[in-house]
Amino acid sequence: MMQGMNERLAPGLEPDLPTVYLASRDARCREEIATSLARDSFVVSTFRDSASLYRAVATTRRALVVLDVVLDRETCLSIAGHLRSRVHIGIVTLAASADLETRLRSFECGADACLVKPIDSRELAAQLRVLDRRLTCAMQPVPDTAWSLEQGGWSLRDPSANELPLTTAERQLFLKLFERPGETVSRAELLASLGSDPQFADPHRIDVLVNRIRRKAVGMHMSLPVHSVRGKGYVLIVDAKATARDLRVPMSPRLELVTSAAMD
Repeated sequence: MMQGMNERLAPGLEPDLPTVYLASRDARCREEIATSLARDSFVVSTFRDSASLYRAVATTRRALVVLDVVLDRETCLSIAGHLRSRVHIGIVTLAASADLETRLRSFECGADACLVKPIDSRELAAQLRVLDRRLTCAMQPVPDTAWSLEQGGWSLRDPSANELPLTTAERQLFLKLFERPGETVSRAELLASLGSDPQFADPHRIDVLVNRIRRKAVGMHMSLPVHSVRGKGYVLIVDAKATARDLRVPMSPRLELVTSAAMD
């Protein structure tokens, strides 16, 4: 096989079965994991570099991705952060050790789960099934009585059919929140979805952005279904009913001063 090409697609499986994109430089690791997942009824495509992985994922509506150690000059964490910009994707990283900082960094970069090698194939398969169910639910049509994103994500629609136009940053924020409705999304994950490095970016940028959107929504008689989770991040309640209640959280003086600089 040519370097950088998709080297394996499990044959003989139905096309509607879950597809897993497995990326690792280690040929033995790819073969072992792919074989075990194929036995668990997953369709498996394997990749040995990030470029071919990106091309493959870009052509699918949803993807389950397993990332192992280093690909090219990119770590699996930087790849996870890049892939996380997609709406319907589940990511499992495989860590070489059980170091807490490594696992926490995985989650901050967008991984849904982090397993420590050597992995148990049954645990990996179970984790992928959980992510597949989540993606399936997320891709179901949103009822008219719930909040939704319209026009390719550039407009937020409430249960009363009011629509709020979104900027690029606002759209990325809601794409990330709609990806995991009802779950707390950390500020680090939200920063990453905006293209910022969570390690260096000011986490208050997210608070500034959310408060700006709330002010816009109030002007259109909309109350956002976005709620702050103290010390963690934000959660989206997509089936929340539209009300006249203003849920705006007052900004601190510091946030008010940096609004223009942070968001322009």
